[in-house]
Amino acid sequence: MWIQVRSFDGKKSLRVDNLSKLTKIEELRSRLVDEFEAPVEKQRLFYRGKQLEDGHTLFDYSVGLNDLVQLMVRAAPLGENKVQQNQIEDEDKKPNDGYNSSGEESTCSDKENKDKENKLPSTPVKESISRPESSTKDEHPNSTYKLGDIIDARDTSVGAWFEAKIVKISKDDKSERKTDGEEMKTDNDGWSDHDGYIYSVVFDGYDDSEPEKLECKDIRPRARKVLSLGDITEGQKVMANYNVDDPDLRGFWYDCIIKGKRNTRTIKELTATVFIGPDLMPLDDCKLLFVNEIFDIEKPGTQVNEFDEAFDASASPVKRTNKPDCDFCKDNPKKKCKHCACCVCGGKHDPDKQILCDECDQAYHLQCLDPPLDNLPTDDEW
Repeated sequence: MWIQVRSFDGKKSLRVDNLSKLTKIEELRSRLVDEFEAPVEKQRLFYRGKQLEDGHTLFDYSVGLNDLVQLMVRAAPLGENKVQQNQIEDEDKKPNDGYNSSGEESTCSDKENKDKENKLPSTPVKESISRPESSTKDEHPNSTYKLGDIIDARDTSVGAWFEAKIVKISKDDKSERKTDGEEMKTDNDGWSDHDGYIYSVVFDGYDDSEPEKLECKDIRPRARKVLSLGDITEGQKVMANYNVDDPDLRGFWYDCIIKGKRNTRTIKELTATVFIGPDLMPLDDCKLLFVNEIFDIEKPGTQVNEFDEAFDASASPVKRTNKPDCDFCKDNPKKKCKHCACCVCGGKHDPDKQILCDECDQAYHLQCLDPPLDNLPTDDEW
């Protein structure tokens, strides 16, 4: 069988073939060293919120065909940096065969400059992570969420939750103009629906898109706790995957309230009321297809921040699986598809050289046109 391994930042993904259910975790680690440039001792593997430990097999963690395992590479320990510093200092002490016309004073000066350049930072490693100069986590101390928080954000057009990150926080002018007689709406835990701030968020995988501006009620900490079927009770509010158009296929992640449960040796079933659309309209009697992918809803204050993620990888949530954009190729980048890519060759390469036809709404590579083109004509009427 094969599985997918993806780095935590999502920049690199690898399909690992020729595996079996009895493959040891340490065997899997050894196959990731070259592709991810990660030594075995620095690898941390996560699957559905659990860390994969040596001595166990893929079967022990119920890793199945084409499942996604996330890889976190530990930062270099401070001790290793000190060793590198000592090596640099030893090289500096070696005699120089060349002639220094400035004499001993110049040599000492050069040595001091090198020491300053190679000197380790006096602040802890955690604080050395780069932060935006104009925006820090504490710029708005009264806001519920902070800059860089890794969160779930609701797409207000469909009512579903997607992974996102906060990139900007600003005061809400409308909130400041409210009269003293008006009270903020709060949930059962005392958290206000609107805390007086507007959060600009970027959805994962859409870094080039314009940030979406949302209120506090449409943001919450990234879901990371997968609930077992035995722990789920009727009336409990959870987040589950559901396809409104075709309930037999994978869809998006919605809030829902469990209305029915069957947990026997042969039957594993959950029914729920799913809240969809911009108005969160309740959809009753929905059968949840993925009963092993039910997430608990996190409360504000438990969120992970991107500046701290590298040093607390176990708290970093696992990437959820959503409905594919293309129902034909299932978003497989290696599979040719004439529905979501070039309708002539099916290739997904050179997206910058693809154009979209205004009449048929299909994509074409410039070289696949008849006649083929090297560049787009400057004439608007071509």
